[in-house]
Amino acid sequence: YRSYVLTGKMPREDQAPLTATDKKAILEADEMVQANDAALQMLGSVLSGEEGKTLNDRAGSGAMAGTQSWMARNDPTGFFNDEKGQATTELENVVIGQALANLKATFGAAPTEGERKILVDLQASIDKTPAERKIIIGRAMEAAKRRLDFNKRRAEELRGGTFYKQGGGQPVTQPGGVVDFSDYFGGQ
Repeated sequence: YRSYVLTGKMPREDQAPLTATDKKAILEADEMVQANDAALQMLGSVLSGEEGKTLNDRAGSGAMAGTQSWMARNDPTGFFNDEKGQATTELENVVIGQALANLKATFGAAPTEGERKILVDLQASIDKTPAERKIIIGRAMEAAKRRLDFNKRRAEELRGGTFYKQGGGQPVTQPGGVVDFSDYFGGQ
């Protein structure tokens, strides 16, 4: 009792082994970190490269982008731009097929309103201009980066036994709110 009054901790509280629930929570947090990282890598690949030569810049845009891509693939006359059609298909596969699925897993079953809007915008990104897509993908990367940081902290705090204590699990505010994406744009 005296030890509790002086330190606020029960005897041997810091030495408790991880429970099965704790181990499962750590595993889930680690899996979320991997999903976050994969989504960031995929989204970054759309915007990486020389300006004008990124997948985002090479892909078609506008309301008929999907149709143009289909026509380029199936046109024996060569009238339609095959490279633009291929880039459009690749963009659609990367953003909608892969990155969107990873972001949905990252944000979970209950995304915030901002995260939900990003997911909806990404679904329609093939119809947007390259400049609009760049903004949408940038917002998606910022949201995924915030979730990545949270999940990394959660895993560390769960391992250290501090997640369920007062102040544990709280987001750490970064000075100036600056997010560094250099790892995902090939150091650019």
